[in-house]
Amino acid sequence: MHNKTKKFDISRNTVTDYLNVLNRLHLVDNQNSFMYKIRSRLNVGKNPKRHFIDPSLGCAILNITPEKLINDLETMGLYFEALCERDLKIYAETIGAKLYHYRENDTGIEVDAIVELADGEYGAIEINIITII
Repeated sequence: MHNKTKKFDISRNTVTDYLNVLNRLHLVDNQNSFMYKIRSRLNVGKNPKRHFIDPSLGCAILNITPEKLINDLETMGLYFEALCERDLKIYAETIGAKLYHYRENDTGIEVDAIVELADGEYGAIEINIITII
């Protein structure tokens, strides 16, 4: 039996409207892109990473149980990363710091989280799940 994926056509304006509603309801959070140089020759991603305020919202909406996550470690890793980034942002804000992400479009270099202190000092954090089989 073939499982055909349906293609949905949705306009950019509709997506923007949905994102605006989610922002106004405080259901999503935008993790901005880190720019360590104001001007750079690198093609650096400037779009924010969007997360639910609480990653468990996505699990609830999609009926994702702990058992389903254990059987799909790739998806579990995405939820784990979002959870870590949520907590990092909370901790960073308590000391006046900000949380960012970083991605170079040309080289594929990516950093999950960058915490920047008010004085400009920063630290890069890679978030991974280690599984032992």
